[in-house]
Amino acid sequence: IESNNVLTYFQPLKDLKTGEIYKYEALMRVKSWDKIDSPFYYLEAAKKYWRLAAIAKINIDNVFKILNDNPEKYFSLNLSWEDFIDSNLSNYIIKKLQEYKNVDPSHVTFEILESEWTNYENIKSSIIRYKKIWFKIWIDDYWAESSNINRLNDLLNDWIPDFVKIDGWIIKELWSDDNKKMQSMIADIRNVLEKSNIYWFKVVAEFIENPQIELICKTLWIDFGQWYNIWKPNSDLDILK
Repeated sequence: IESNNVLTYFQPLKDLKTGEIYKYEALMRVKSWDKIDSPFYYLEAAKKYWRLAAIAKINIDNVFKILNDNPEKYFSLNLSWEDFIDSNLSNYIIKKLQEYKNVDPSHVTFEILESEWTNYENIKSSIIRYKKIWFKIWIDDYWAESSNINRLNDLLNDWIPDFVKIDGWIIKELWSDDNKKMQSMIADIRNVLEKSNIYWFKVVAEFIENPQIELICKTLWIDFGQWYNIWKPNSDLDILK
């Protein structure tokens, strides 16, 4: 943090209907000696020493700077549940909105891992506050652990997410040798899509690894997709066009 070695890389989100890039997910990376590392190796230490918010602020500032110069673009950023309930961080975000006059909050989506909904009551009021400012909220890695359609229903009773990203392991099973398992995954996804049609949130599929999975996602009318093997995260947005 002190050496300014927390970087922001971007991964495109593709509109499956138009084929155009819809938005960019802003991912944190760490410059370590002569290589770029995933933040995975540093986040536990950052959490232990109460430095998660400091890292989040760097990522937010990087995105807001780019968005201020490119107000037509859309970005999403990951926040932990600790970030969501941190009033200092939310005040920092509001301050940045005042600093960067061209930033439209509706072009910014904050992502939170679905596995962290165990702390839902703690973060609910903060989420509603962000939505009142017109920021978007994205449920990340849905179905990654103990999630199911009942938990989604509980959330929809309080507020409506703008995006739900289906975890990559389910998407990979759409091209499985086990036809019974594949059909089960399709049925689960259709349950989420049925809710999305009622409540008007968008559904995202990650880890689309081949044309066959892309075709299935299009057939299911999933809204957006991410291709890690085609568009790897990069610090240069121009490369990702």
